Amino acid sequence: MHPARFAYARPADLAEALDRLAGSAAPAVLAGGLDLVPALRARKARPDTVVDISAIPGLDYASLRDGSLVAGATARQDQVLRLAEAHPGFALLAAAMRTMGTAQVRRTGTVVGTVMQADPALQLAAVCGVLDAIVELRGPEGTRRLAAASLFAGTRLPHGTLAVEIALRPMAEREGWAFARAGLREIGGHLGGVAARLSFGADGRHVADAVVAPFVAGHDGSPLGPVGAALAGRPLDPDTLRDAEAAARAAVRTTGDNLSSADYRRHLVGVLTRRALAEAAGRARRNPDV
Repeated sequence: MHPARFAYARPADLAEALDRLAGSAAPAVLAGGLDLVPALRARKARPDTVVDISAIPGLDYASLRDGSLVAGATARQDQVLRLAEAHPGFALLAAAMRTMGTAQVRRTGTVVGTVMQADPALQLAAVCGVLDAIVELRGPEGTRRLAAASLFAGTRLPHGTLAVEIALRPMAEREGWAFARAGLREIGGHLGGVAARLSFGADGRHVADAVVAPFVAGHDGSPLGPVGAALAGRPLDPDTLRDAEAAARAAVRTTGDNLSSADYRRHLVGVLTRRALAEAAGRARRNPDV
């Protein structure tokens, strides 16, 4: 199937891009195109104008700023992955990104574009919730910053808004992390998974803080608050892990499809939560400077 007709714009700067977005009734932004191009061909997306931001200078960076990892709107996934792999504080991000498609896909896709898809079943839904990711937006209302997790929860942006940057915080000292997924292949499609971070109190035994966020069909990527509540102040023993698993199953929202039922996914998130917390605890104990 061929795409429906649309106008194409390739602005030379950010101001022109914002003008084209604001002046179109149903615009779409093209950066890497991994999501948009297939949607256009299948006519799942029918914009009146496609605004290609790939020629705008100054948006293709990935760097550290004040400790956070920041990436511009056209920074490729492989750029961000290399940076994350070079800095231990972003090991969770690196682990998640290594499962996001093939090397060829990562050379084309952008991190900001993936986040703006706002698909809660994608790995970055959970990572953004655990690492408190912030997206910088430009639009008719000026510049604003928004928690990336709110996009996965369904927050609608004003017409003409463009995401220009994402910032992810590093893991804090003495925090452990884990990323776990279950899928049909090592990369690509999956049934679900979780991202977790955990820290112990001064005694090194009782949990001070824990955050677990799932990425699974039906959930919005937000952290599972009852899991953190089930862990707070307790030693991470088998009983505590069982309680966390039960809390995860009760809190997560799932849907079924041709790959698995909603009940199976709910059970899966519980099991992966228990395993991820045990793994994160091991890292927190071994690595005081995570």
